[in-house]
Amino acid sequence: MGELLASADLAARECLWDPNGDNAQARVRSWVGLVEEAARVWELLPTAPWADQQLMTEVLHRRTSLAERCVRFGWPGRGELDPTVDEATEALARAGALLRGRVDHTRQPTPPVDADAAASRVRLMHTLLAATHGTALSVSALVRNRDRAAGPPGLSGQGARQACRATSVTLAGIESRVQAYLTPRWPRLLHGEHREPVDPGRLEHALAVWAVTALRSMAVSPEPDAVLFVSRVQGTLGHSLQVLGAASASLGAVDPQQYASRAAPAFAAMTDGWAALKASFPASPRALRLVDRHLLAAGQEVLAAAREITLDGGATAAQATIAARVDLRETGAALHRNVTTAADLAASIRQGVADPAMPVPGYDAAEKARRRIAAGSAAQALVQAAAIADSAGSFLTARPTTHPSPDPTISTPSRAPHAGRERHRRAIPVMRAEPRKAPSR
Repeated sequence: MGELLASADLAARECLWDPNGDNAQARVRSWVGLVEEAARVWELLPTAPWADQQLMTEVLHRRTSLAERCVRFGWPGRGELDPTVDEATEALARAGALLRGRVDHTRQPTPPVDADAAASRVRLMHTLLAATHGTALSVSALVRNRDRAAGPPGLSGQGARQACRATSVTLAGIESRVQAYLTPRWPRLLHGEHREPVDPGRLEHALAVWAVTALRSMAVSPEPDAVLFVSRVQGTLGHSLQVLGAASASLGAVDPQQYASRAAPAFAAMTDGWAALKASFPASPRALRLVDRHLLAAGQEVLAAAREITLDGGATAAQATIAARVDLRETGAALHRNVTTAADLAASIRQGVADPAMPVPGYDAAEKARRRIAAGSAAQALVQAAAIADSAGSFLTARPTTHPSPDPTISTPSRAPHAGRERHRRAIPVMRAEPRKAPSR
């Protein structure tokens, strides 16, 4: 449950990266559905305080009024959805399906259940705040550009302009109310969220499944939506590798100087490479729904496995917290092995985008060719960056070894354990050979 709400929150935050007027209509359509799904999850949670219930009721009422006004003025009308907001809505829908039938509202909740529910409500409201603010920015950009020579698409006619301005006012009012609710609660109440202990084998297993599934998907004529999804997952894994590597270097699990001079720049370049590849293709309105379900499930699981290690509340976990959750060396080595997968994926994508038959929907021939060339260049640069990162981070997989002594009765003491791993190492006693007795005659 907590992982799904965190996924929705992170997806909603991505609305803040590209708040341009071109996606304003799609975002307003998707935002209406997001609020409706958030209200359903809110209702399924254990009983909230009266003030909290009133807030969601008010937000839902404003959303309904806005939807009716938009229908009356014919803006934004029917059309495509925004893939970013739609992704957050999908995560909330899965969370609601998980909650439905599992919460007994007739029983008095215990204090831990109350704390977990309060954390869920705070995260839900933060998702709503991020999506509302991103949508408001897009609508404001559309209003500012209304006097362009050609006129922005979808904003012709006085009624549509009135609906657009009314939407901005409504979104601003909802944003203000939600912000007032979150100010005394975020991120303080997130610390009451229930967390299971991190399974040390979950990430390694998820990475193995992801490698097989993603390579299989990219090997056979990769679709743009699948390429976008793979780029996003690999970019997040690259960021997780940077977080784990920095924690390992800071806490002495790996050589800090070697990490800072070799691995850190290479990991950053590889992560930026995935971002550049992702930017070369636009997301389709139903991006996630067009991705193969096996690829989607593998990607969502590996992201959840990485986030439960690197995230704490609403931000990146402290290095000491990460070290307390997992073995830094083993987890860093598992993430580094994914760099080899990244190089293979980039090579497959490079071959796929070079195929003129690869579909690039929504653009004319010249724009399709330009985007295909940009994607090919980004994939080529990513192949090189992944190869450099694989070599630069090879020391993460190295293990301190002991050299056998010529005399089997004498053991060579092992090297001192690295900081942060004392709880996983045990001193090996040195076996001493007893003096032999002279044979009796």
